[in-house]
Amino acid sequence: TNPQTIRAINRNVDFAALSEIVQQIKDGGNIHQHLDLIAGLPYEDYDSFGRSFNDVYALQPEQLQLGFLKVLKGSMLHQKQKEFEIVYHDTAPYEVLTTHELPFADTLRLKYVEEMVETYYNSGRFLHTLAYLVPLYESPFAFFEALSQFWVAENYHYLGLSKMGLFDALWRFVEQNPKVEKQKLQWEMKFDIALHEKPKKLPAWLTVTNEEQWHDKVFAFYGNPDLWQKCLPHYKSNKEALRQTHLEVFGDEKQKAVLFDYGKRDLLGNAEYKIMETAEIQV
Repeated sequence: TNPQTIRAINRNVDFAALSEIVQQIKDGGNIHQHLDLIAGLPYEDYDSFGRSFNDVYALQPEQLQLGFLKVLKGSMLHQKQKEFEIVYHDTAPYEVLTTHELPFADTLRLKYVEEMVETYYNSGRFLHTLAYLVPLYESPFAFFEALSQFWVAENYHYLGLSKMGLFDALWRFVEQNPKVEKQKLQWEMKFDIALHEKPKKLPAWLTVTNEEQWHDKVFAFYGNPDLWQKCLPHYKSNKEALRQTHLEVFGDEKQKAVLFDYGKRDLLGNAEYKIMETAEIQV
């Protein structure tokens, strides 16, 4: 979204108009949007790219693809390689290494930011967690940058973490942040876990629960056809409904019952869910 960069690559982009179109598509609720950012373009240094990242992140696409310039032979940027001091791999896909504005160290930094965006944003597994955490930082780019630095410092980039391992790493990253309300964050994380699968073995630090208070009432919900069939008419029996769904009461003071339906998922694998007043799940 850097105007100087846009002019240098002969694009004609009105970002305000583009943003409005993206929002109109998002409002329709039936199209999975991917928005791309390319690092390594002329006149875009590390800080400038961060501003472009924040601009695009604000549009909240389902996927934010952070890619790197490919200097294809015969392209305009290949012809102006010397002018922009572009150094790139001499084998396919001819990806940029450095430019007149972007030293190699910054290219590497952006590679780790890309990994964090792919792992935590594009996976769709941390939607509510990120919605809570990101605003606590100076900017979205600042959040993913800080997370990437922690990730490398802890050598996570050498490991293949499990789904719960990713939650563990994120918790370790933010647990010392004084702005984070620990209980609120745990509820958001638990919600995201439940969006993908029935919560079973949870991390030891994830201690928020209302199970003792609501266990019998949740069990009674599935035993009462007047209650579960009203919410889950597409299941033939309460056993099937119990197997394919998960009901849990979230929150401390303002409690809400959430019914997750794993038989219905979106393109990112998130279960369809319904938020209800606790009175709706009781006789």
